[in-house]
Amino acid sequence: MNYYKNKVAWCHLCNQGWVEIVQEKKTGNLLIACSECESMWRHPDDIKNQKKFTSAFDTTIEDTVEDEEDVFLIFESYVEIQHPTDKDVQTKKWGKYIIEN
Repeated sequence: MNYYKNKVAWCHLCNQGWVEIVQEKKTGNLLIACSECESMWRHPDDIKNQKKFTSAFDTTIEDTVEDEEDVFLIFESYVEIQHPTDKDVQTKKWGKYIIEN
């Protein structure tokens, strides 16, 4: 088994897990998620932006954010994720973000 096959960064929020490309089961959309704290981003380029993440445990917008347009909430309810296929990752052109070692 290839653990963290689609890792794109070390999570700067929790400093405990890999941020990986994952796929929402219901929609097939690709997302970026931390393997430990479950924070998520819509795109690999957003990982270092403190305003563009959400967590499965968040139910409100962060108090520190001044402009609501800079924030998104993925979770209106629990989101089931799975590992995407290599084809899904390549179709979205996210393969270039994957850390190989």
